[in-house]
Amino acid sequence: MAIDFSLLESDSEKVDYINNLLNQINSQNYTKETLDEAIINYPSASAYLINTLEVIELSNNTQKIDYDIEYAEKFELSKSILNEGVVTASKKASKEEIVNKLIIDNKEWYKDWQTKLAFAERQEGFYRRLNDMWKKNGDMLITLCSNWRQDQRSNAIQSRVQSAITSLENDETSNPFLRKPLLKRGLA
Repeated sequence: MAIDFSLLESDSEKVDYINNLLNQINSQNYTKETLDEAIINYPSASAYLINTLEVIELSNNTQKIDYDIEYAEKFELSKSILNEGVVTASKKASKEEIVNKLIIDNKEWYKDWQTKLAFAERQEGFYRRLNDMWKKNGDMLITLCSNWRQDQRSNAIQSRVQSAITSLENDETSNPFLRKPLLKRGLA
């Protein structure tokens, strides 16, 4: 039974649906109904992936800006603490010393931010790869559907030809071109 992608509510349902279709098509374990469903839902799934990716990228950029601002503030605070009372430039703390102090003084903050940023990066990468795979499969879906339709037309033509041949074989006298001469039948 075909699923209407637009009726799926949660992100996990949508991602599972897309992955399931991709797996069926890539493993060549699909039916005509699966191809039809994928073609019908392709625009909705594509829009979902593009929109989700855009939202994630925007959120990640905002997070990075927030992190950079907080980091700069903490860096300057650490720098002023380390360099307090130092007048000679050669005796001032190096960048590495300032960064180390920042991390030591703000362990939890630093760990939380690094975890958030890494998760956001992985999430963005996941949706980017899923979107790329979905786009690549779009062309494959069109080709598969076209091939399927061509096979169906070919099968229909073969079926009609076979039916006509069978009909003619059963009733040779109905077609004057297929009638055997009377002499050959032994009637003359």
